[in-house]
Amino acid sequence: MEAIKEALASDIIDCIATDHAPHSKAEKELSFEEAPFGFIGLELAFSLTYTYLVKKNILSLEDLVKKMSYTPAKILGLKDKGYIKEENIADLAIVDLGSRWKVAEEDLLSKSKNTPFLGYELEAEVICTIHRGKIVYKKSG
Repeated sequence: MEAIKEALASDIIDCIATDHAPHSKAEKELSFEEAPFGFIGLELAFSLTYTYLVKKNILSLEDLVKKMSYTPAKILGLKDKGYIKEENIADLAIVDLGSRWKVAEEDLLSKSKNTPFLGYELEAEVICTIHRGKIVYKKSG
């Protein structure tokens, strides 16, 4: 784990992504050999990386955002994505950096609730997601 943190901090690793793999409870309860690999990742990705990389001074907030948005878009050749610019179609998340919250199964929106992070206390919470200029998620309450 320390080598990964060092590689992120020194830009050897220039991109952070998730293999979001939401499998049903029935699929995950199969034997190890039969069960599909993976667990949900996208829904918790920002809060986990903020809590364990930014708050631990491994990455700056600016570097985290760059590694999760700008650089992946650049690698994939997605023109006008990964950054905010007038006249670009908005794809962005609005985050409450002051939020502290506990990962609870009933709060997860993914098809699957399969995550090793249930019960974790995290900082920063995505409160709104805008895709192609439209709000696709807004935290209730």
